[in-house]
Amino acid sequence: MMTRFFLRKSSHNIIGLLIMILLTTTLTATAQQGYPLNVTVVVKPPASSVFSEYSDLSNKVIITIQNTVNRPVNRIFLHGRLVKTSDEFITTLEDYYPSQLLSFNPFETKTLIVDPVQLRFLRKDVVRGSFPELLQQVLQTDLLPEGNWTLCVTAESIDLNGLIAPVSGEACFPVNITRANVPVITSPFNGQNVSCLSLLSKRALQKALTL
Repeated sequence: MMTRFFLRKSSHNIIGLLIMILLTTTLTATAQQGYPLNVTVVVKPPASSVFSEYSDLSNKVIITIQNTVNRPVNRIFLHGRLVKTSDEFITTLEDYYPSQLLSFNPFETKTLIVDPVQLRFLRKDVVRGSFPELLQQVLQTDLLPEGNWTLCVTAESIDLNGLIAPVSGEACFPVNITRANVPVITSPFNGQNVSCLSLLSKRALQKALTL
């Protein structure tokens, strides 16, 4: 009886151990299922409040794309978002892709600084707003509302059937949007006249300082 009890108890322990190993293996495999590409983005200061300047991000951002897997990753392009809050953002249309696509060899890294093809994912004809009024206001004034924004970028892939899917996580960089103050003329004040001699003296002084 003791022998049967011991064998039965041992078999239960072995089955429990196997189940734990199987669950651990499954969870580990699931945790390692990430995107093949890693993206980082840096916005060069100063950030502009003029929306049309984001239509081509050449010389305004530094985007690095790294292939982290030991296989080629092809038919790649970028999508992006300008985010103010979770409810206020301007984003690339879901079905947008450029005329030329990127390809990555195993473990290859590309840095995009000047690229009039890949860096035009926020131009006005390929974006939508989180609500129509936001985009309408921005397009009418060509100005982003002041505040703390974030520029986010993802790498996307399009297959031969036209299906678009992300192949990287979203990389973001903070952008503080402020507008320059309107110049205020303080002199001459209230009809005050400025003598020609004073103007000539100032011009002569400025010319002397530049010599």
